[in-house]
Amino acid sequence: MSVFDTYEMPYRPNYELASAAGCAMTLVAAPIVQHMTQLPPMPFYIVGGMAAGLAVFDGLRGTRLALRNRRMRTRLTREMDLSEVQQMAKRSKNSTWVGYGFRWEAIHTQRAVDLSRLPRQSVFEKGEGEGATWMHGLESKDEPLWLSPKSRGTHVNVFGTTGAGKTKLFSAMVAQDIMAHKAVMFIDPKGDRELQEVMRRVCVEMGVPEKFVYFHPAFPDQSARIDPLYSFNRATELASRIAVLLPGGTDGAAFVAFSQKVLNNILQGITSIGRRPTLMSVRSYLELGVDELVTLAVANWARICMPQGWKTETDKYLQDAKDLTQKAQRMRAFYIDKLRGPHPNQDLEGLLSMWAHNREHMAKMIATLLPLMDMLTSGTIGRMLSPAGDDPADTRRITNMSQIIRRGEVVYIGLDTLSDPQVGYAIGSILMADLTSVAGDRYNFGIGNRPVAVYVDEAASTLSQSAIEMLNKGRGAGFEVTLATQLFADYVDRFGSEDSARRILGNTNSLISLRTQDINTAEFISEGWGKVRVRGIERMQGEMGAQDLASAGRSSVGEKLGEESAPLVPPSLLMQLPDLEYFMSTRGGKIYKGRLPILKGKA
Repeated sequence: MSVFDTYEMPYRPNYELASAAGCAMTLVAAPIVQHMTQLPPMPFYIVGGMAAGLAVFDGLRGTRLALRNRRMRTRLTREMDLSEVQQMAKRSKNSTWVGYGFRWEAIHTQRAVDLSRLPRQSVFEKGEGEGATWMHGLESKDEPLWLSPKSRGTHVNVFGTTGAGKTKLFSAMVAQDIMAHKAVMFIDPKGDRELQEVMRRVCVEMGVPEKFVYFHPAFPDQSARIDPLYSFNRATELASRIAVLLPGGTDGAAFVAFSQKVLNNILQGITSIGRRPTLMSVRSYLELGVDELVTLAVANWARICMPQGWKTETDKYLQDAKDLTQKAQRMRAFYIDKLRGPHPNQDLEGLLSMWAHNREHMAKMIATLLPLMDMLTSGTIGRMLSPAGDDPADTRRITNMSQIIRRGEVVYIGLDTLSDPQVGYAIGSILMADLTSVAGDRYNFGIGNRPVAVYVDEAASTLSQSAIEMLNKGRGAGFEVTLATQLFADYVDRFGSEDSARRILGNTNSLISLRTQDINTAEFISEGWGKVRVRGIERMQGEMGAQDLASAGRSSVGEKLGEESAPLVPPSLLMQLPDLEYFMSTRGGKIYKGRLPILKGKA
């Protein structure tokens, strides 16, 4: 039988309990009356038996209704320490526990709609300003909720306004990832000390405090150093990694393409002479010129192609050269005269062509690239992103994305965007681009099988085209990406259109929505979860006046059971969620209503 074969308004006086109480009184009174009147007992036995049956039947129905309504008046919260979270993780069979709740179905939508029709919903609310606290009480049972490995592997998107509970959600998920010995990376634009402390504390309690890596531009002395150009297979990857950070659009496409070509020429030259490129070395060649690089690159190619006598031949061209510019000019001539014919090198020719390019025109074309490189290499930021391993005075840890994943490290990356948003977003974007490159290696070559959990808060500000590739191919590389933002409009602004934003979010198969204050975000989420049919009683009243003096007027009053379409999760509910409560859709389309625990414990 369908739950909609009958209809009943549950938010009413509890007639069942009153009926059960009356039947119980009848059951008690029946033998007393029989004893006092000495009438035949059989009728009293029958009345007493019927009263007992009705008392049990109505009592059970009334109790269920009373408990549900009581639950709707109760604010459900639970504190847990790390040991309890660890016990839940052991039960999970590789799934991630995300709190307690129930599957949200059409009957819960019906109950919510019925409640919305009441003149006063506040009788079910607990505390002013805490949202619709009655919402989790629409179901009488709570069960653990899980994100399966497949749901994590096809990525998760989280929506939630400030203070709704994203930190608590991330704390529970990150703690379980660390306990599962995954490599964990959390990119946090604003800097959440609570989450950072949870990550450090879990590593300590797991007996691996050395696996915690801390990076924050505002605290350089405490931070590790991360080289975002360390991992690559081809120099062109590094050029793309930097160029993707440049502002694009139709007007800027030519400048981005030219800047990428310049970057590629410089990086090809650096790698050709056996040096490892860094952001600071790239900036140096951009600002000071590539005279030295041209001289060294041509000399290195001559050594490869002319093992015998290359030094003598190049010295003939370099004699009387007074400065680096003249040396570069002579070595370019040497390549054209001696090497281009028998030993052409397209990468080297690109560098030589760039060197010969009009300097004034080049300066205009890379005008947007220089400020970006300046942001990533100035002051303490430069030493944090271009670490010098041969500096004995700097004892801070040096790491990179490949090493982080290989060792299963736990990395907290704060971007300090509140103090310096442009620099913070640039750092986040290039680190994400580096991580995407590592994901590409794992996807293409099957390097390593350790799961990698990546969390990106305020994701719209740090995602780039390369990160979108990680979402597309991340599952095959063992990456589990969790993105978080406050508004759907954040993605629209970042990627230029609503269609583009929807394509990005289409790469995440699971969605968790905490409270949102934006109606457009709530409608976007709600429409993706479909609609159901709900019922309600429609009251009708009509009057018809008398036709003439001899006839009487008529009036009618009636009720009709109507049915209409409604969202499975109405946008209004998403906007009324209390703190630490959420709706979740998982891979496969199931919808759940959940609540988060509060992770406690000593630091």
